[in-house]
Amino acid sequence: MNEFIRLNSRKEMNTTLLRKVKIFTIFVIVLFSTGCSKEKEIPYLVIISFDGFRWDYADSCNTPFLDYMAHAGVKAEYLEPGFPTVTFPNHYAIATGLYPGNCGLVHNNFYDKKTGRFYSIGNRNAVEDSMFYKGVPLWNLLQQHKIKTATCFWVGSEAPVNGMYANYWMKYDGSLPFKSRIDTVIAWLRKPENERPRLVMAYFSEPDHIGHEAGPFTPETNSVAESMDSLMGYFFNQLKKTKLRNKVNIIVLSDHGMAKVDSSQNIVLNNYIKKNWIERQT
Repeated sequence: MNEFIRLNSRKEMNTTLLRKVKIFTIFVIVLFSTGCSKEKEIPYLVIISFDGFRWDYADSCNTPFLDYMAHAGVKAEYLEPGFPTVTFPNHYAIATGLYPGNCGLVHNNFYDKKTGRFYSIGNRNAVEDSMFYKGVPLWNLLQQHKIKTATCFWVGSEAPVNGMYANYWMKYDGSLPFKSRIDTVIAWLRKPENERPRLVMAYFSEPDHIGHEAGPFTPETNSVAESMDSLMGYFFNQLKKTKLRNKVNIIVLSDHGMAKVDSSQNIVLNNYIKKNWIERQT
């Protein structure tokens, strides 16, 4: 279900995103259903997303901590993102197990014909409006079973979906250093047992940002990809200082990869589509 952790062979992974996301969701439900008779037996799961981390960055870059995870655990060969291959639809698809066409988010920015409203990732009112979000995200599903959850900047977690938020959540702040986000996750895991979240989902915007600017496999992008690996090293070291060092399951994933684009092959739609064909545009 992710770009770093191999679950099956390429042939076995060649199925639809919906099936994969459902399998991922079922896996999480099964994981939390083990030992639910006693709260102390409920496992801990931390899901970390590195936006735009190609399936083969871990092979082409120096990523010792991700390599360690692959060696000690399991690693998926690659990810088939949903369409469109952009951040918001795919992150919310991971959270709900629904296709982008069914989870409410069909793009990072779009026009909702039924309500006459626009959704934009930069519009706080839209991002925090539950009207745009369908399905039941994992943090709500587990809370329905009285399991505490936490989200750090995950898509959809800033809106009261189903009238609920995660027990612990944060408004997106792109200026918050990545290490501070890890510190927040660790602080949640240090809470008293009856207050401690059993599911934590944390989002990091790199190496997507640098990938769009510099392209994949450039020195700039490779450097940021390696810094994301170092961030995992920081997380491991901080986790070792807690009482949960051997009790936390960790999944590292991404929403999509990054591909080179030949600018000479661009198709400028304005050259082919008549203005009167367009009903609304942002």
